Amino acid sequence: MMPLQPSNKVLTACDLLSRQWTILIVRALLSGARRRIEIQQSVPEVNARTLGKRLHELELANVVQRVVYPDVPVRIEYEMTLKGKSLEPLVQAFEEWAEKWATIGTHYASRLPSELSHGTAPK
Repeated sequence: MMPLQPSNKVLTACDLLSRQWTILIVRALLSGARRRIEIQQSVPEVNARTLGKRLHELELANVVQRVVYPDVPVRIEYEMTLKGKSLEPLVQAFEEWAEKWATIGTHYASRLPSELSHGTAPK
């Protein structure tokens, strides 16, 4: 039996959504339009530079829309597009999985490379 190969579209989606903090940023925006500072408060672990980069990536992928209001001073909000809103079931499923299976304080991403180089994997 041949191994299952993901499609290019699946690889593209994984590339976008697996970037650090992206799922949490999407989760914050699923509850409604937010200013950048409000997103930062929802995901306090993300630094301002990374947040800006992730928002730009999501905007380029048409997942998030940047809305500029001509107020004084200018007000900018980010909101989910229809494409972005369709991620809600995925984010909910991810949260349900995390609540059931994730171990608090375990950061596999930081441990994985050294463990793989030593031939072991997290249990």
